[in-house]
Amino acid sequence: MFTAARAGGPEPKAVPLGLVARLEEIASERIERAGARAMVQYRGQLMPLVPMGVDLDDAARPRRPVLVFSDAGRSMGLVVDEILDVVEEAGQKPA
Repeated sequence: MFTAARAGGPEPKAVPLGLVARLEEIASERIERAGARAMVQYRGQLMPLVPMGVDLDDAARPRRPVLVFSDAGRSMGLVVDEILDVVEEAGQKPA
């Protein structure tokens, strides 16, 4: 299964669902800057945000869809334009 998202253009992108810990929407005003890096307070820690072809400074976007990846107690967020759906791979049998 995959998480489908739109980022940086009209064509959808896919990430294996098993890699995604959570799907979140983060208020734009919560995004902090540390030099050139964007971060957000997330579950008691600073989580780095990686924009995937999106402008984090776009004031017209009050909320940001984020794919959260976690490993060994650390998280990072991939900021996209839109989370579309969770989709099955073609030919994959349902469990």
